[in-house]
Amino acid sequence: ACNKDYAPACFSLGRSYSDIVGEAEQGIPHYERACTLGLIEACNNVAVYLSKFGKATDEDFRRGNAAFKALCDNDNGLGCENLAISYLNGY
Repeated sequence: ACNKDYAPACFSLGRSYSDIVGEAEQGIPHYERACTLGLIEACNNVAVYLSKFGKATDEDFRRGNAAFKALCDNDNGLGCENLAISYLNGY
């Protein structure tokens, strides 16, 4: 379903890597695909996992902060928390 541009399936595939397989880093491309398809929660996960594994670029942090802000603006506490943490870390 992810190959057919169904964002929730891509998100679920990303979660499967972290929650079931135990290799969260392998889920990043699936979260990126879901984010590109418009699933804002997936953008949150992209930013979190990229920063967690130390491969994030400045542009990744800008994209991540935009995702966190969008979530926060829509009353998603996780987005607010992640945005605050990002700001505290200098991003």
